[in-house]
Amino acid sequence: MGDYDLNDLVHNYSYQEGINNGDSYNGQNTSVTEITFDFKFPAIGAGFNNSFVLRVMDGDNNATLNLESSDRYASSEITRLHDTQNNTTLFVFNNLKSMYTSNSAAIVNTVKIDYADIPVISGTVFNINGAYDEFVLKDGEVGQEIHPLHNELHINYPALNAASMYNDANNFLRCDDKSSGIDNLFVNANGFPWVLSDLPTELPWPKEGVSILDAYPNFDDFVTSDSSLDWYSNINGNRVNSKIIN
Repeated sequence: MGDYDLNDLVHNYSYQEGINNGDSYNGQNTSVTEITFDFKFPAIGAGFNNSFVLRVMDGDNNATLNLESSDRYASSEITRLHDTQNNTTLFVFNNLKSMYTSNSAAIVNTVKIDYADIPVISGTVFNINGAYDEFVLKDGEVGQEIHPLHNELHINYPALNAASMYNDANNFLRCDDKSSGIDNLFVNANGFPWVLSDLPTELPWPKEGVSILDAYPNFDDFVTSDSSLDWYSNINGNRVNSKIIN
């Protein structure tokens, strides 16, 4: 758990989805067939070099990723893995710190803003069989997976609510992890998530070593008692500005 500052890999994104409306074209049973993405990673607050994974449903093992615009990130850094057990393909964005520095142990933009110019990585993934998600690899190591919590939007794609075939399940229940069962994976002893996802705004992140519970005091109530609570917007004392990077 460490400092629980949730700034080890900060990801801002936008997606445009190409969809299949089904045989009747009535808007029912739609599925994603391709995505165009824009990614930014404005902060990487860990001494190790985390990787980001874009995972797509791909029963035919023919999904492809084209990197279309990236001045400071090379396509050669992206590794493609196919998970035959779950019919998914993983596109692993390795060595993201190379966009900022050659020091893979550097801490980027979490003590203060050292790099104000945030590069954008843009591309397209083709031949998706229905849906996609994201997760993190600790220090870029295959098997060291850190996922968001169970997503009801993926109820028809159970593979996207579970770790991949590469995950090292020995990490569950070690140290502060208290993962148990499909609906309760990647949580700590208090039921708090290891990853935040799908926030509707670019969230200022806690400074290095500052717990998100101190930077965003209402996050505690959001997790433990009120899942509808707006704990993140800059209203009602949600944020302690001295403890976040603006």
